[in-house]
Amino acid sequence: MASRAINLLFMLWFLLFVCVAESILRLGSEGVPACTLWGSVRKGVTCDGAANDFNLTPQSFFALNPNIDCDDLFVGQWVCVAGNATT
Repeated sequence: MASRAINLLFMLWFLLFVCVAESILRLGSEGVPACTLWGSVRKGVTCDGAANDFNLTPQSFFALNPNIDCDDLFVGQWVCVAGNATT
């Protein structure tokens, strides 16, 4: 029984180690936007409208916010409006 518990703890530790190591490696990956300024979405604004509000082209807006869901924007949602984005 004790050896099963030790094996289980070792497996869990190993999985945690792998997940942490992978996330550390991804921190330096290219193509991840580095935001320097955030803005808040107003009521009734679409992604194109938010881009326009912050004087961005839609392409720049989407490069800065690659995971944004334009079908589900909500009032007060924070979006990146300035920074480094690779396209």
